[in-house]
Amino acid sequence: MGSLDRAAELVNVAQGQDPIDERVVIAHELGHFYLHLDTRSEVRVTAHALGGDPIDSGAGRVEGYAPTERKEVQADVFAGEFLCPSDWLRTEFVERRRRPSEIAAALGLPAALVSSQMARALLLPPLRPPPPQRPVNAAELDDSQQGAVLWDQGPLLLDAGPGTGKTRTLVRRIEHLLANNVMPTEFLALTFSNRAAEEMRERLSAANAEASIQMWVGTFHAFGLELLKKWPSGLGRTLPLKVFDQTASLALLEANLEKLDLVYYQNLYEPAFELAPVLRAISRCKDELVSPADYARAAVDYKATASDEEDLEAADKMLEFAHIYEVYEDALLLANAVDFGDLIRLAIDLIQNNADARAYVMGFKHVLVDEYQDVNFASAKFLQAIAGANPNLWVVADPRQSIYRFRGAEPENVARFVPDFKGTRLALNTNYRSTKPIVDAFQRFANDGMRVASQWKVERPEAGSISLTVAPTVSDEAAGIRDQIAQFHANGIPFADQVILARTHLTLARITGPLEAMNVPLLYLGDLFERAEIRDLLSLLALDAERGAVGLARVAALPEYAVLREEVLTLIEWGRANGVSVFEALARLAEVPGLSGAGGAGLARLAWTVRGFAPLFTLDNAHHLAFRAE
Repeated sequence: MGSLDRAAELVNVAQGQDPIDERVVIAHELGHFYLHLDTRSEVRVTAHALGGDPIDSGAGRVEGYAPTERKEVQADVFAGEFLCPSDWLRTEFVERRRRPSEIAAALGLPAALVSSQMARALLLPPLRPPPPQRPVNAAELDDSQQGAVLWDQGPLLLDAGPGTGKTRTLVRRIEHLLANNVMPTEFLALTFSNRAAEEMRERLSAANAEASIQMWVGTFHAFGLELLKKWPSGLGRTLPLKVFDQTASLALLEANLEKLDLVYYQNLYEPAFELAPVLRAISRCKDELVSPADYARAAVDYKATASDEEDLEAADKMLEFAHIYEVYEDALLLANAVDFGDLIRLAIDLIQNNADARAYVMGFKHVLVDEYQDVNFASAKFLQAIAGANPNLWVVADPRQSIYRFRGAEPENVARFVPDFKGTRLALNTNYRSTKPIVDAFQRFANDGMRVASQWKVERPEAGSISLTVAPTVSDEAAGIRDQIAQFHANGIPFADQVILARTHLTLARITGPLEAMNVPLLYLGDLFERAEIRDLLSLLALDAERGAVGLARVAALPEYAVLREEVLTLIEWGRANGVSVFEALARLAEVPGLSGAGGAGLARLAWTVRGFAPLFTLDNAHHLAFRAE
């Protein structure tokens, strides 16, 4: 449909296409011109979405972008902002009450592009200019950081405690390699969580925006998904490949209940009740690279050595689980789907058995990994398959901060790194974040499993102190906190500059009550999802999303409707008896017996509010809700 010729500074557009599409093509290619350095790029479709094509909810949790895909997304975003700026669009929609369809017609743009921009305008904060970036130079690195940046003696594990500047060191490592003629496309940067991947991407972009676009940066699962999409036939799958989340996986098992032959995992009252924990167990098996056949063999071996009825029953239960696991895997294959565990497990199989996949990963000359302490057994094996004998493996870890044990993370991977990869272990030795009392307290109280290898140097000047006070009762604890707050306040520290931290909302709720009774001025909002306005919002979402009675009682009780719960139940029961949805029942209030005048009037107001709700909820239909929110 169009292409960019950078040398000629021309955007070529195919003849005969709709002028609406032509505008999008030109804006997209202008995005490439201003954002990227490619000599040529092409546009083949003009479908516009929020940063990419629509994907299922499972893939949405792990979807990553290869460098080429990321460039296309950035050009799409540029085109959207160039043709229909989100800040301007927000004003037109909220203040002037113009519908997206009206704006699209006036500007001569595709309705999908304007709707996408509308979502961006309403869901994202207003655009602000980026803060000036202070360049980081080599002189700002300490000796331990500089040694890690320049390392060239084979695979390296960098032990980087909190506040030791590990992200800065990682970025400087990449800058150093780029300066020594390593191509951006030869980098593969991996981490375990989406949060850590986005942080790494942002820091790399701030240091070198153009190079960061060409690097593959993302999670282990996102990289596994890319491999599966490139070579699905090697797994018996085709494109488009579906990624099932837990809900979809549970539905798949339920659809195959008759094949499961359940005995130990049978629940006659609610057949699916036992399947959720079974799925969690299957997920852990995949995290440990245990196949159905592996598990069945272990069950057979266990049964052969069983010495009593209890052991025999346990072995039979294991065999039943292995059968469920096998049925589930067959069903996934038939559905042309994978689950999260497969993204790692099957990717390992691809690299080991597919020469093209193996050549692709070998093209990444430098592999960098962040948050290595959070990876599970399968991800560690995935890294071995990716890196192989690559001497340029550079890994950052802090076993003190492993926070994903509940998801199978194995900090032991850190201890096994040197023998697994024939590598070296170094440590960053200066803490830049905390003062000496905090660092000393951490090193004093850390247990043997978290002991730091050596004493950290402290960069910040010494300030403050730490004390540990144990109170016999909650009221005594609250009184002690109150007295300390009063002492700080008397020393010139305003109440607004003091904070109480706790591990859980339950702990805070236990303390804040007595403190308020002691007239301590507090600002405690509580658990976000327990706040009334959030519960109201969730009930509105449930009312639209569930297509049933979920959320109706709370929505109807809002002050502008003021419908009693009993009358809502009357409406729901009438709808069920007549086989109609809640929305249809609201549209037929005159036929519902037993409603009071006030209740009927409130439900009529609610019916008017939701009159635009439809199975495919669009922004045009929702505009009246946005006006109400204002």
